Amino acid sequence: GVYVVKVELFSCEYFGMLNISFNRSKVEVHIFDFLKDIYNQEIKIHMISYLREEKDFADYKLLKEQLIKDENNAKRLLKVH
Repeated sequence: GVYVVKVELFSCEYFGMLNISFNRSKVEVHIFDFLKDIYNQEIKIHMISYLREEKDFADYKLLKEQLIKDENNAKRLLKVH
C-alpha cells in the first residue's frame, strides 16, 4: 500500500510517500522536493497516514497519473497534521 511518511536523514526531517509492494517484495520512498542522491544512506521512516491499497497499472501513464494524485492527497493530509 501507499503511506504518507516523515523521513529522518542527516539530522533533518522531510516528508514523502512510501510504497510497500507485496507482489515484488519491495519498499520505495519518494521524498517531496528532494533531489539529492542518498542511495546507501541510512534513513528513519515514520508512517503518518495510510493513503491507498496497492494497485497494478496497465501502463506507465496510468501509474504516473496515480502518483500525482497520491502526492496531492499526501500533501493535503500533511497540512491537516
